[in-house]
Amino acid sequence: MEVQSGQPVIEMTRELAEFLVDAGADQVIALDVSSQSSFADAFLIAGANSEGQLQGFQRQLVDELADRGVKPHSRRRRSEEGGWVLMDCGNLIIHLFLPEQREFYDLEKLWFDAPRLFEVSQG
Repeated sequence: MEVQSGQPVIEMTRELAEFLVDAGADQVIALDVSSQSSFADAFLIAGANSEGQLQGFQRQLVDELADRGVKPHSRRRRSEEGGWVLMDCGNLIIHLFLPEQREFYDLEKLWFDAPRLFEVSQG
């Protein structure tokens, strides 16, 4: 099952953002991209400080999503050089980054006009 369009995806995105903050993720931002994107309603972007932490967040999210009846289409998609995990959950796309890759891809700047559903900077 994938995350469906509409208010439930927005609510789940906020809840998953809070989950990542509680897990220790940095710079957690959730964006409502529904009016700018044909392929997703929301992006969830979070930072990790090490490759191990990045993989840990990914595993925790897979478990949390499974508890909600959601199985990512591609939970292991990673950039070739590492440092970026993309989890495609249908209308919710989750991006987990190490600092260098996050700065390079700068999704917040790319989607600057998307309303922010959630934002917490830590670290």
